[in-house]
Amino acid sequence: MTEKEIIKNKNSALCVRERFRFLFNNLDIDEFKLISAKKEKIMLDEKIKKIKTDIRRQKRREKVWNMAENMQNEINNYLVKASKPKDDFEKMLVDKMVKELGVVTTVGELSKFLKMNKTCLYKAMDNGEILSFKRGRRRYVITEGVLPFLRD
Repeated sequence: MTEKEIIKNKNSALCVRERFRFLFNNLDIDEFKLISAKKEKIMLDEKIKKIKTDIRRQKRREKVWNMAENMQNEINNYLVKASKPKDDFEKMLVDKMVKELGVVTTVGELSKFLKMNKTCLYKAMDNGEILSFKRGRRRYVITEGVLPFLRD
């Protein structure tokens, strides 16, 4: 190729770039690629952050489940003395709660399950209507201990 042909090809490539610039939000293709790469990196970082949060949440949940399994016998002995289900409906309700929430659950999960306000549940725990205990800053509810509260 001669020098003139090379310049002509360059000019035509630039011309094509300029003609279709509107497709890239009036950015040069290189700028568009750079901005697209930044957006993609931000999206990936957000996905990674969400995955890490889910992993931490799952670890906390497993920790509570393990704690609940260790306390299961103590809880059962206390609940047999405190409040047995009086009829089949209460027994079904307790079984469903234990199946979905576990033996020990958080106030947030219980409020979602019962469709009640957290504040109402905290007041009931403070009054002793709901069996609960604290581990560090978190407050856990013994699922079967909610039954007396639900009766009232």
